Amino acid sequence: MAPGAGWREALDFEGSRYPGIAAKLFEGLPLAGMEPNWTCTYGKRGLLVPGKLFVLYLPEGGDTAILSHAVPRCYRVFDPRNGVLVSEGRLADTEPAQAKIGPGAEPRVVMFTAERHGGS
Repeated sequence: MAPGAGWREALDFEGSRYPGIAAKLFEGLPLAGMEPNWTCTYGKRGLLVPGKLFVLYLPEGGDTAILSHAVPRCYRVFDPRNGVLVSEGRLADTEPAQAKIGPGAEPRVVMFTAERHGGS
């Protein structure tokens, strides 16, 4: 996709730091048994370890409904471009429960955990 560009030029491309940021965000989280999930939200794909972790990528941000009690109730919202914690909250014990991600069309990664974990 970048004719003539080598690995040195690739280090300057948008997204070249994302793998390191993702590793930082996932550090210390319970990843064993993680599987893709399409049913815990309305039409959004995530990664689920029932009762322990749910990771949701929202390319355009925005609030989201959580439809399952398999999703842990605490959540933290990160900007995936720099790893900065944007907000955090706790889901209500009702179904569906609303995760308040905030306004804007910026990409967000939301990590739902049984207790506060991970990230900076």
